[in-house]
Amino acid sequence: MAETGKSFKDSVNDLIRLALHAERKRPEEPFVVKPFQTGPLPGLSLDNIEDVLDQVEGPDRKW
Repeated sequence: MAETGKSFKDSVNDLIRLALHAERKRPEEPFVVKPFQTGPLPGLSLDNIEDVLDQVEGPDRKW
């Protein structure tokens, strides 16, 4: 800033403009989400949340 005589605000704005207009490099390979099948475990009924919690976390889970 001392060399150019610009204010701090002008210097920051110039840097922001440079960053916004700079060419962005794209990643070599795009990120790909690999889906997988989800759902309840076999033999696990989601009809009663208390039973589900007992089966998954154990009967001592209660606070």
